[in-house]
Amino acid sequence: MLVGIAKQSVNMANISASDLARQQIALPPLASQKAYAGVVAGIERLGASFAKSQHESEALFASLLHRAFRGELTAPTPKSTTPHKKQLSFLE
Repeated sequence: MLVGIAKQSVNMANISASDLARQQIALPPLASQKAYAGVVAGIERLGASFAKSQHESEALFASLLHRAFRGELTAPTPKSTTPHKKQLSFLE
């Protein structure tokens, strides 16, 4: 095809516009083109969905970090089990 009509000049193949215009380019059937377009559209939808999910997860993580640094994520401490001085008065 194109390799046969290319003219070599200083280690570079050149094809003239008129030679290129005379070449026939095979196109896949319209049904195959539409099927391919459907696959591409599906991939683009998945990519958009992924980007949205990634943005939401980053926002949630930022919120989690913010709460963590404000100390909102620590468990409440249970009431002290250490006996008070009053409770130990019998030892005195």
